[in-house]
Amino acid sequence: MDRSQVEFARARKLRRWVGFGGFVALPVLLSWPLDADPRVAAVVFVAALTSSIIGFAFAALAGAPLLLLADDPLQTVTVVVACSIATQAYGVWSLRRSLAWRALLPFVAGGMPAVPAGVWLLAHTPSTGFALGLGLLVTLYAAYRLWNGEARPRRSRRWLEVVVGALGGVAGGFAGLSGMFLVMWCGMRGLTKECQRSLYQPYILAMQVEALACLCFQAPGAFSSEIFLLYVPLALVAASAGLAIFRRLSGRQFHLAVNVVLLASGIALVGPAALALGVQPEAETVGGDQRLRPAGDA
Repeated sequence: MDRSQVEFARARKLRRWVGFGGFVALPVLLSWPLDADPRVAAVVFVAALTSSIIGFAFAALAGAPLLLLADDPLQTVTVVVACSIATQAYGVWSLRRSLAWRALLPFVAGGMPAVPAGVWLLAHTPSTGFALGLGLLVTLYAAYRLWNGEARPRRSRRWLEVVVGALGGVAGGFAGLSGMFLVMWCGMRGLTKECQRSLYQPYILAMQVEALACLCFQAPGAFSSEIFLLYVPLALVAASAGLAIFRRLSGRQFHLAVNVVLLASGIALVGPAALALGVQPEAETVGGDQRLRPAGDA
């Protein structure tokens, strides 16, 4: 097959993706609820498009903006997890022939028991400290990897894979960020773009399905038909376009895209968390009684 035939085949495939996106988008637009927030829809679309190019980071990209737009953190986590599951399921199905199921088992074995712990932490602890710590870790890692380039391929140890899976499970249950630790782990091992996605996409899907089940059990009223009838189809339209872009990236371009998104995700986590910590009231003892005063007061 010569170059012109290859280009023609790629163009025809791209037209199919665009046609599929239009087919899915049309009923979404026709059934758009009048009271739906277009800002939320825009955040979902951009996050789904970007995360489908690299295979992760929907929650990191959409979480902070949606928290600013919505009043209910639990509802925000529900939108993030539901749309992320839809995009990850689409990605796993599209890449099903290259999935490494045996290599995936240690990560899933460590992550599955840890997801309920993360969901419990979500319901009983403030999220600011967790977001700040994870954001700093991701930001430092991405900056280091962008400065030093791709890592050399290296072997892994099973017990470390289980630990990485457990950390991702806690992060997934707590904030829908189950893929961060495994993405950084794959980058440290110097895997190819296909190997990376064959590991962390099905892992993220498994962790988020479990997190969604735990959320349904703890807060069954957090779900509404608007999430599944509007935001999920919108995320799938963006995912189809993002996957088409991924197939055209070289290994170096994929490495750059992953770490740029990691850096942006880390900053998106650190910024709101630092601002929240800065405005939290502090305790002051006056006459034996504890009173609250603004953090900025002397």
